Amino acid sequence: MEISKFGGEFKLIDAIVKHVKDPGIIKDYGDDAAVIKTSDPKVHQLISTDMFTDGNHFSTKYFSPLEIGYKVSEATLSDIAAMGGKPKYMFISICLRKNLQIAYLRSLYRGIYNSCSHHKVLILGGDTVRNNKISCALTAVGEVSTENLCLRSSAKVGDIVKVTGELGGSNAGFIILKREYLGHRYIKKKHLQPRCRLDLVDKIAPLANAMIDVSDGIAGDLKHICDQSGVGAEIIKQDIPISKQVIHAARALKMNPHNFAIYGGEDFELLYTVPEENAKKTPGTTIGRIVSGNGVTLVDRKMHTREVLKGGYEHF
Repeated sequence: MEISKFGGEFKLIDAIVKHVKDPGIIKDYGDDAAVIKTSDPKVHQLISTDMFTDGNHFSTKYFSPLEIGYKVSEATLSDIAAMGGKPKYMFISICLRKNLQIAYLRSLYRGIYNSCSHHKVLILGGDTVRNNKISCALTAVGEVSTENLCLRSSAKVGDIVKVTGELGGSNAGFIILKREYLGHRYIKKKHLQPRCRLDLVDKIAPLANAMIDVSDGIAGDLKHICDQSGVGAEIIKQDIPISKQVIHAARALKMNPHNFAIYGGEDFELLYTVPEENAKKTPGTTIGRIVSGNGVTLVDRKMHTREVLKGGYEHF
């Protein structure tokens, strides 16, 4: 059977990966990072790896090499943020075309260094190999205090669902860039130069139950939390934070602006659940609630409708 007919990216992962049984491993695959015990019982180690390929996660047609480096770094570090942790080290492996100019490669690495420098992350090594297309595999190593660890499996019925920032900008920017529309600079930047929300981790993680970064759209990302926590979720369509720039881009594209936020992804904001008594103490917008059951339901208060959402972006 072909991978494309197997049932999606996450069913494929479940089929080929086996859970690790080791007393030193708190969480292996299935979350934004693996969680490993350390000699300090109050601190866990976090390790996460991400792969990025030309034509999938970025395009050399409209990304500068500096922007490629910056984006792949921010996306990788976002996984550590989603666990409630802080990144410390990064390893970079990269596939390069034989005829690639040295100046291009230096600019790409400068983008990675700029991101890591901003977040006080040290680059310790990696690997290089030749290929016909540029691709990068980044591994981030960080740590999290035991009380700040946020797993996808920790949501509770009654929790409030919140999200930082505004959603849909990256996906709208991607389509604007792909169709070569003029203008829309703010939206294009959201796709070309995203920023992870490590700046908000200390304000969220001590109070949140479950957390994930918005990489595949809130439909798919919130479903990951629901599936692993054995719960359902209801989100209010009118409460999803969408910028006026996304609405303007949607008009130009003749598309529904909410679909950019619900199914688009790569905003790298933090989507989390928090007990109701702590909801007003954390940053972000309240968009719904964790309920009993399963799946994610979109409630439209204006149209008085309810829709069970499909998952977000998958590679297969």
